[in-house]
Order: sequence, then C-alpha cells, then structure tokens
Amino acid sequence: MKILAIHNNNIPFYLRSADTVEIDDAVIEVKYLNYGNAPQNSSFDTYVSEELSFLAQSCFDIILIPFTLSDENYMEYTGIRVAAHIRLTPEWKKLTTPILFIGPDTTDDITKLSSLGNIINSYHVFMTDKKEKDELMDVIREIIEKYPSGDDDNYITSRKYRNFLNSIYLSPPANYDTHHSIANEWAIIRWIDMFTWKEKTPELKEKHILNMLYFKHELAKVANAEGEREQFTKKAKKKEPFYPRIEGIKKKRILYVDDEGDKGWYNLLDKIFENSGAELIPWESKIGQSKELQIEDIKSFVKKNPADAYLIDLRLNDEDIEESESKNLTGLIITDYIKKLNKGNQIVIFTASNKTWNYEAAIFSAGAMGYTIKESPEYNYTREESYKNFLNFARLIKKAVNKSYITEYVELLDKCKDLEPNSWNALNNYIDLLILDETKTIKANILNLMVFLERYFGTKYKIEPDNNKGRFKLMNTNNNRTYATFRPKSIHLVDNLSYVKFNQPLEKCEKNEMFLDVTKKPLSLILIVLYYKYHLDEDDCNMILRLRQERVKSAAHQGDETNMTVQDLNDIFRRIIKKILKTDFLKIINVDNEKNNNPY
Repeated sequence: MKILAIHNNNIPFYLRSADTVEIDDAVIEVKYLNYGNAPQNSSFDTYVSEELSFLAQSCFDIILIPFTLSDENYMEYTGIRVAAHIRLTPEWKKLTTPILFIGPDTTDDITKLSSLGNIINSYHVFMTDKKEKDELMDVIREIIEKYPSGDDDNYITSRKYRNFLNSIYLSPPANYDTHHSIANEWAIIRWIDMFTWKEKTPELKEKHILNMLYFKHELAKVANAEGEREQFTKKAKKKEPFYPRIEGIKKKRILYVDDEGDKGWYNLLDKIFENSGAELIPWESKIGQSKELQIEDIKSFVKKNPADAYLIDLRLNDEDIEESESKNLTGLIITDYIKKLNKGNQIVIFTASNKTWNYEAAIFSAGAMGYTIKESPEYNYTREESYKNFLNFARLIKKAVNKSYITEYVELLDKCKDLEPNSWNALNNYIDLLILDETKTIKANILNLMVFLERYFGTKYKIEPDNNKGRFKLMNTNNNRTYATFRPKSIHLVDNLSYVKFNQPLEKCEKNEMFLDVTKKPLSLILIVLYYKYHLDEDDCNMILRLRQERVKSAAHQGDETNMTVQDLNDIFRRIIKKILKTDFLKIINVDNEKNNNPY
C-alpha cells in the first residue's frame, strides 16, 4: 500500500524519518509543509497548492495529515485547510482518496472551532488519536481495505459531494474583502474557461487566484451542482465551440476604463477584440489614487483617446463601495463627462455589482446605452446563461460602435450655431432620436428631416420669373444673388411624384410624366435648390421625393407603417444634409457625395 504523510514535524517520527519510509508492506511518501519557509508574499493557499501540485501525477491509498501544521497557533487547524485543498482541487484526482487526521482532537472540538470542521464528517475522511506504530498501521490498513479510492468521476456529481460543499464555509480572502473584487476574479475565470481558444489562453496577472481555497470552493460548487451549474468541460466545448470574438466591429476602437482591468480583463478583452478585428484602448489605473485625482486622470485619458465606443466599469474607486447615491459612483461621473464631450458618444457599463438593478435608472439617465454584469458566484449561471451573458455583452458593444457615426453629426451641428433656429432644432431632434432608439423613431425622424429642408430652404431661397419668357430664377432671399436660371418644362416629374428628371428635352414628356410646377412649394423649391444650388444629382433628389412621400403616407397624422429604414435616413443625412451644412457654414465647396459611405 502507498501512503502520503503530510507534516510539520508533528506526527510520529517513524512516519517522517526519511523522505520515503517503508513499514512492512507500506511505502510512505513524506511531505514536509512549513508555511514559515514559504516565499515572501505567498499566501498559505498558494503555498499549499504549489507544494502539493505533485498530487495530480501521484496515486496514494490514503493521506495522513495532522490537524494543524502551524508552528505557533495550534487552533488555526491548518491541517484541515490542507485537507480541504485536496478535496476541492479536482485536477489532483484525490476526491475519494481516504484522508486520516492524526491527533487528540475530538469531533466537537473541530466542528466548533473551525469553519471547515465539517470536513471530518465527509466522505472517506477519518480521524484517530493512535500514535503507536502497530496500532496506527492497523487503523490505516482497515481504512484502505474498507474504503478504496478511485471513483472520483462518480463522486464529483454525487449528492454526497454536494452535501460536503454546502456544509463548509469559506470567507473571502482578506485582499478580496468586497463583492466587487470577488465578482471580477470570478467572471474572468468563468469567461476564460467558457471560450474555445485556438491559441494560448489569456493570462491572469494574479495566477495565485486559482490557488485560493475560497475560489476552489466556488468553482467546485459551479462544476458539480446536479443540473443547476455546469462546467465548461473539454467535451462540452468540443461539441459546442464558443469562440472569443464579436462579429461586425472590425476597425473599431473601444476605450476601456476599469480599476481592476489589470487583473486579467485587459488581457482577455484585448484578445476578444483582436480576434474581432477591433482595437482595445485600456486605461491604466494607479494604486492609491484619491477619487478626485482618479476622475481627473480618467477624464484626461478619455479626452486624448477618441473612440467608437466606451466600456466603463461602474465602481472605479474604493469609495464607491459604500456610496449610497448612484449619481456619485465614479463610473457614472465618467459616463456623464463622456456624454458632455459629445452626446453621440456610445457607452456600455461593465459592472461587477450584485445590485445593478438598483442603478438601472441612473445608468440610463447618465446616457449609457446599456450594461453587462460580470458574473458572480451567487448568480449560479449555467453554461447557457454564461453564453447568453457574453452574447448580451457582444450585442451591446456591436450596437455601440455601429452608432458611433452619431458623434460626427453632433460635431457638424455644433459648428453650425448660426443655423436658423427651427432648422437647427429639427436636426438636433433628429440626432436625439437616433441616440434614444434609431429603429423606433424612424417616422418621427422623417418629419424632422423634411422640416429642416422646408424651413431652411423656405427662409433662404426664393424663385422668381426671369425676364426671358418661360424662364425662372433661383435666388437668395437676403441679397438677391441668383444661383441659376431654368425652364420648369425641362424638369419632369412622374405623375405620382415617385421620381424626377432634370434637363429633359421640352417636347419629350412621357405619358406618366408632368412638368414641374415651380409654384408648388415647398417641394419644388427643395428639388430646384438641391439640383441647381448644391449640384446634387437626380438620385439624391429622388431620395427627397421618397422622403416626402413617406412623410405624407406614414409619418404625418399617425399614418401607415413606413418602408424607410435607419440606413435610408442616414443616407439622406450624409449625402444631402451634410453637404448643405458644410457648403453653407464650413465653406467647404467640394464636399463628397458619400453615396458609398455606410455608417454601419
């Protein structure tokens, strides 16, 4: 029989007289554990995990452990913590290997004084106060004979293991004293484990996280609940691969602000966005910064790094943990700042808060388009729920970057402050509705664009008869400048106003066509100004005809559903509205028509 004896010089000498001890038919491998010899800054959990990592490659019939391995405080019961590591580390494959505690303590002592005390009542765990060689060896032989190990796969999914997991309590490590930190570490591990990686998986900065008993316990609960929680096993990922990428965000820049990003989020998100053809721009947090200095540092970073979308953590400072006013949360202060820079900026909140639903109103009020919750142990996510959580994250990021074109509209309108007030308000309303929900406000925005064209052209341009018979002049209302002279009968409209033809031969009007009546304002004025003053072509003018038709049929008086799309309206803005504003206010004469410039 093969035995492992773990000790700190506090088990009988005959069990530890050499690295390997032979007693009768037993071969005893001896492992000395003394936390006092651990590397500086190494936690007890990390020390134990690293020192016992050989268990993954070794087989034993039984493991002997004293109740404590401490030099100074016996009541710490560190031996019990070592046993918990053995039971909570499935990779070591020692979930059913019998464990025998050696010492004088009673069951009542252990269960009362140690939060892990119930381990002594769990499957294949025993205790003895025998010290004499023959007596102890008889106890060991009896246990090995009656309770063989090696059925880990069945045990890990059994109710016995579940009962064991639920019977012990582990408090978060001292350096993870907030739910925020715990959820961050948990979510990173969960996401890394969820994906099918074609190359090396991203690295965690703090690798010892996986060695912490607290996280081993949480991961064990996730991995083994019957039908409630599921592990991302190799078999499951091979059957249903889930790749770390987001479709539809190529060449986009995402700015990321998170005070705990360097714990692994930077590496993970950078790889996801790299796989997606996008770029991650991370803010680097500085240890010990006051909330005021941190806010100024982030503002400076944001201002220097324009992006297509912004991913902002909700709680960016330790002071946020106890903050009762949601508007004072650092993440929402930064969100408000980003929206003030340009109200078209698109922001997604990324949060490890377990009370996000309390902040929903504040998140949307600050101008964020949505939020994603970083998984946390108590959420009890199944594989499918974890997938859905990431898909929601991907959907929000894609939506955010694809609405980044709105920032250009905002910047352009800001440069046109001298625009006639009603015309300016129409375009400003158009932008506000795009920000709100561009898919549900199409009919309202049809009206906004038509109002702009009618108001702007109606106050700035006029048509008067020319001295020559049958000719008319397109003039400026203020200085009587003439932009063009034209013959209305060279402009043909189809009788249902579905398209327009300019400069057609006078006598070749088809049966379904009619000559443009320049007295029919404002439509005639709009078409003539666009063609003769801004030199837009027939295709552009026909887009305005369609806009006008949709206004009459669908947008006005709660009419029929419209056939126009967000893309159609943005084509009009980019190809027509943009040229008008740049020509008149920015004095840019040769403005590209941008017919092929798709904002999506």
